[in-house]
Amino acid sequence: MKDSNFKVCVRCFTFNQSKYIIETMNGFCNQQTNFPFICCVVDDASTDGEQEVITDYLNEYFDMHNSSVAYKKETDYAHIFYSQHKENKNCYFVVLFLKENHYKKKSKLPYIEKWRRNCKYEAICEGDDFWCTNTKLQSEVNYLDNDAEIGLVYTNFHYIDEIGNKIDAPNVEPYISLPKYIREGYIWHYLLNGECGVLTCTILFRHRLLQDERIFIDQSIFLTIARQSKFAYIDEKSSCYRILPNSAMRSSVSWVQRASANAKFYQLYYFSKGFPTNKFYFSFKSKLHVARYFIRLIKSWSLIDEVDKKTMLKNIVKNNLLLTLIPQHYNLTLFISS
Repeated sequence: MKDSNFKVCVRCFTFNQSKYIIETMNGFCNQQTNFPFICCVVDDASTDGEQEVITDYLNEYFDMHNSSVAYKKETDYAHIFYSQHKENKNCYFVVLFLKENHYKKKSKLPYIEKWRRNCKYEAICEGDDFWCTNTKLQSEVNYLDNDAEIGLVYTNFHYIDEIGNKIDAPNVEPYISLPKYIREGYIWHYLLNGECGVLTCTILFRHRLLQDERIFIDQSIFLTIARQSKFAYIDEKSSCYRILPNSAMRSSVSWVQRASANAKFYQLYYFSKGFPTNKFYFSFKSKLHVARYFIRLIKSWSLIDEVDKKTMLKNIVKNNLLLTLIPQHYNLTLFISS
């Protein structure tokens, strides 16, 4: 059989999320679109019965026994299942049950590259989050189809707890009243300073803008795409982001700060190779945002991993990054207290 010509690839990596994965898969299958899309569900060798839950779901809702739209195979790294939804004919699943856990070992992205590489757009939703509207994909695709300058579109969202109740997230600054100029357009410098409320489960982006498989941390994804294109925002709560007792949102503030700093430092490796090419980022205002960010990095230096420190110092010196970014003769002491 031949794979369909998919327009969107939905990436879903999951591990030990058997209690939530059905809601996640329902959110995918409920999408009403005028194009075919492929959902790549990769189970990282779960031990809580999640693979059995996913198998039962496939058998109930997908044409697993129709050889014209389905196949199964085993490789040295996974058991792979591919099929089309019984009712939503635009919805296809490819499920990979990995034979060993890959956490901190190697990237899982190469395993789904066969389906990703030919898709124009890509969405991400982990196995404990889900989409709560059936027009999420179609609305976002319309934005990207109609404006070539937009590289990523995202939406509003709900925070929910372990059992699905809507909650206010701890340790997270509210983003409800953010002005439009921070939410969309060329917002790389606002993202750099943590001023935008973008969640991964709400996004859709152009696949060609994120080719490096080493870029997988949320902030790194956003910053990499933002330095190449505009962002668009849809003020509709299309997704539910689940905050679990052991999640980062519930962790100590210091852990959140450390993770955020590491993510941004890692991204700066790519940024240090060159300033964003769009002329917008050469403005005085934009450079001030970046200067402010460097002051914050200095102030949070103790939170950064040693390897990251060495990498960034090397690149900052090699590329004269500070001289490039900071407006000449500007008094940076004004930012020390920011």
